[in-house]
Amino acid sequence: MSQPTLYRAARLEVLADGLAEDLLARLPEDPFQPQRILVGSRMLEAWLRERLAERWSICARVEFLFPKDLLAEFARRAGQPVPEDDPWSAWALPWGVLGALPDLLADERFREVKAYLEEGGAGSAVPRDSAEAEAQRAVAAAEASASPARGLVDPRAQALAAQMAEVLDRCARRRPDLVRRWSCEREGPDSARRRREGEGDDPFAGVPPWLGPLWKALRGRLGTPSPVERFDAARDALENAVASPNPLWVFAPGALDLLSWEALAVLLAREEARLFLPVASDLAWSRAVRAAAEAPGWIARSASDPQAVAWRERDRAEGHPLRASLGRAQRTTAILLADLGVASRDGTDALSSAFAFGAGHPPASALEALQRSLAEDALPQAPLPLAPGDDSLALHACYGPRRQVEALRTALLHLFADHPHLEPRDVLVLCPDLETYAPLVNSIFAQGAWEADAEGRWAEDTPRLPVEVTDVSLRSLNPVAETLLRLLDLVDARLTVSEVFDFAALEPVSGRFDLDADDLSELEGWVRSSMVRWGRDAEHRVREELPRDPQGTWSWGLDRLLLGVARSAEGPLFERARREARTAEEAPDPIRDVLLPFDDAEGQTAFALGRFLDFWSTLCAARDALAAPRPLEAWAEDLAQWLPRLARAGGRRAWQQRAVLEETDRLARGARLAGGLGPVERRAVLAALRARFETGRLRPRPGAVTLAALRAGRAIPRKVVCLLGIDDGAFPRNPGLPSFDPTGNAPRCVDAALRDLDRSAFLDALLAAREHLLVFFTGRDQHTNAERVPAVPALELCEALDATFRPGNSGAAASQVLRHEHPLQPFDARCFRPSRPDPADGPPRPWSFRSDLLEGRQALDQRAEGATRFWEEGLQLSEEDPPEPVRLEDLLDYLKKPARHLLRRRLGLSLAREDDTQPPEEHLPLELDRLHEWQVQQEALEALRANQPFDANVLRQLASGEFPPGRWGARELHGVLQWVPELAQRLEEWFGLPGHWPAADPPLPVNLEVGSDRLQGSVGNRYGAFLVDLGVEEPATKHLLPLWVRLLCCAASQPELRWRAIRFGLRHDKKKGVLLAALGLDLGALDVDVRKARALECLAHLLELYRSGSRRPERYLRDCSRIYAWQL
Repeated sequence: MSQPTLYRAARLEVLADGLAEDLLARLPEDPFQPQRILVGSRMLEAWLRERLAERWSICARVEFLFPKDLLAEFARRAGQPVPEDDPWSAWALPWGVLGALPDLLADERFREVKAYLEEGGAGSAVPRDSAEAEAQRAVAAAEASASPARGLVDPRAQALAAQMAEVLDRCARRRPDLVRRWSCEREGPDSARRRREGEGDDPFAGVPPWLGPLWKALRGRLGTPSPVERFDAARDALENAVASPNPLWVFAPGALDLLSWEALAVLLAREEARLFLPVASDLAWSRAVRAAAEAPGWIARSASDPQAVAWRERDRAEGHPLRASLGRAQRTTAILLADLGVASRDGTDALSSAFAFGAGHPPASALEALQRSLAEDALPQAPLPLAPGDDSLALHACYGPRRQVEALRTALLHLFADHPHLEPRDVLVLCPDLETYAPLVNSIFAQGAWEADAEGRWAEDTPRLPVEVTDVSLRSLNPVAETLLRLLDLVDARLTVSEVFDFAALEPVSGRFDLDADDLSELEGWVRSSMVRWGRDAEHRVREELPRDPQGTWSWGLDRLLLGVARSAEGPLFERARREARTAEEAPDPIRDVLLPFDDAEGQTAFALGRFLDFWSTLCAARDALAAPRPLEAWAEDLAQWLPRLARAGGRRAWQQRAVLEETDRLARGARLAGGLGPVERRAVLAALRARFETGRLRPRPGAVTLAALRAGRAIPRKVVCLLGIDDGAFPRNPGLPSFDPTGNAPRCVDAALRDLDRSAFLDALLAAREHLLVFFTGRDQHTNAERVPAVPALELCEALDATFRPGNSGAAASQVLRHEHPLQPFDARCFRPSRPDPADGPPRPWSFRSDLLEGRQALDQRAEGATRFWEEGLQLSEEDPPEPVRLEDLLDYLKKPARHLLRRRLGLSLAREDDTQPPEEHLPLELDRLHEWQVQQEALEALRANQPFDANVLRQLASGEFPPGRWGARELHGVLQWVPELAQRLEEWFGLPGHWPAADPPLPVNLEVGSDRLQGSVGNRYGAFLVDLGVEEPATKHLLPLWVRLLCCAASQPELRWRAIRFGLRHDKKKGVLLAALGLDLGALDVDVRKARALECLAHLLELYRSGSRRPERYLRDCSRIYAWQL
């Protein structure tokens, strides 16, 4: 009697124990021969290896395979050769399509594709979404870009070839009958007509007419059998072969394709395989098998078949609503196995798998009750009571992803506090969007301390939860991979400051050139201050179709930095040697050929500048070397040459470089398997490598909370299972398929859609929780506070909870009782109210564990309860120490902006200016704003005061790079400074010294005792007894007030002189243009003692105002005070 080959159970532990017994019963004769087990994922491999080790005390001589290895194992058992490098594999097939496509575009069957290429119209090749639309536009360049004449592969052609290869591979695995027809039949006129009319019995329904010819051309080009042909040959060879005594154990394989199920069915029929399959409900499985037996032929039946639709409706009505909704993928597996004749070889009784849900006694928790109802495939006849304090099920509604992760961490801390037997290794966090949530989990879970002190208290209140992210892409795990992708991106980039420094900040690059974070931060400030914007040099600007001007390029800016290290910016300008060629007709340009040394290049950062220049020269050389297209073999050699020059990967990091270079070698092998390709553009290589580097890698770490993708870890048993990010729109996923994909155009009953697989993963995760299940989703919008519903599977779970449980006499629904509404901020008062019951009958606990947030919350509550206002009594000044002397600069700063002085000088607060919050400039200046114009005009006036020639000042301004490049910037600057010569002439006439500005006297020191205060400082810009102030604005109160204070200081320090002050400025008249305006101050012809006394009296009032304004805001109105004083 044949042995059963299919075992099923609801719990993975039961299947693992049965597998362990079966493995021991079938030990191979050769003690060195491993036993092969095929599992659905690497996480499952790690769990099963640990489970077998617990059962056997050691897990040895076991080799694990994965679904992608099943067909190779099938061929090996048939004695068929298994190519080491398969040209039909997913990583090599796109290059084969690139080689075969150009010769086919002239074929009549490609007329729709050709019409789409030539006219841009719609056709059967038009994809359904924008991303794929962009990819398919690559066909427009395929005839020219990938033709044998040109031989160039551009990124658009590579993207289209990748999609075509994906569709062909999917057809081979899900539609093997279609590939068989392609290999031996030709589509006739009747078949084409039925396809156009949409008749369902046509085997070519949903297939574009060019897909079959493309497959045949590809088959002829590669010269090796396709996977379907190899499978058929292996199946024929197994018919007369002796069954192997060493079976293949298949443990929870997950969602396999049809070709893999066919191979597995052959092995099961020959008793060369043992299938251990987890199912949600044995009753639902049996019902699906019976339905498939009543009407065979489900494999080829359309998903819209009336009989299939009627059966799905009946299953939904007869079974548990949650199981019927989420278990579509498992139902599809049952139908497929029944159609293949596998389900009849059932060994459930041999396993004694009575679902192990505690049959015979009441469920211990709400989670166990829900799982038992799913196993029985029926809702309870009457709602079950929901015990108070039952925390086995919890729904958490939060504000966005970050609050979900914060709530997850706090919920886990409560579980660890309430259930001491739980450890971080018992927690599995599953997330459909790992890329979004993994950085948040790593950041938020890192809060807290690693160890407690001697008294058992935590230094930061809570322990730091160790977390390990699985299914990490090579790009995230390996910084050398990110370095290579960034390098290929920079080859044709504009080389903005941000792009270059982001690349230099990568750990392998900064380590290679010995540039730490402080060095890069300081150097970036230097580079931006030297007005570098983008572009390598003037030639780079020409390639971007801009004038040949070096201003703002890296070459120009680095020359300024190097010159600034060697000399000061105060000296004459430096004539720059033109690196770019000058035509014979081109005259020397004084604007382009001068350099202004950068003034702040000094200190230890100057040594870092030398190392940065080494990095820059290496990067430029790599850009030049990697710019031209070349064959993939040459790409692999050149990348292996340049990567070590830019990235440090020695010692313990040597594996990182090896892993990256293995992927580049794989591309070269793919081209060789495809029969050779012409030159490949860099962007095509970048797209291919980016796709390879996004592949997930398992990184196990014992003793930590495990964060994994939902599909990867869905069935792994854990005491605590958390579902994170179950938001509407993000889950379940529904990516669009290309419109030329037959599996999307004409789906069949046994096709498991991605949405069904996601829903099945949700069900598997629900059944995998052993003690606690936590579901987190966005319940309200974090910006508008609008209510948001969770994903549909979470809503269906809430409906099942409401139908299963009755929460006491409150009358509320069970889903509402189990739902926790989290506030927007973690310091909200609701987070600290004693609302959580203590399992040890202690006093209720608050939700939050953060004492630092509690202190802030208490401070807010005290202010709300009527605490004294901040300014009611003012800032308390120390009465023990004598007050420090007041600096004249501080007094003038206070009179200019009292509120800013109070916040900055007394409270240490700084309000961000608008330009501080703006992103750094990455483009060349095109025009000056009003503030910049004022700064330039003010600098021109200071140069005028220093008797610098006007033309030299103009040239220095242009050499600074702050103006538009070339003659345009010169015209802009002359427009801003056109009034300077006239102003200089008028000022010289006013001073009576034509030809130059008079030399100012040394600053007058000020050290005055004003009442109980002392005022110290100095007064400059004085010419004898005159204080002269010069500005570009029309004189106003804000200019006269500091001038008046300085005049008082002079009168009090040297009362024997009759001090006067004058402010020169510009007045803009609509008719007369720019006019010279002056406004003076005179203390009058008073007696010396009276003049000093009045000056000290005014200063005393000002210092009293300063002292008072340093403690509280004062009602000080500058312009009104001036008008009032003048009226008096």
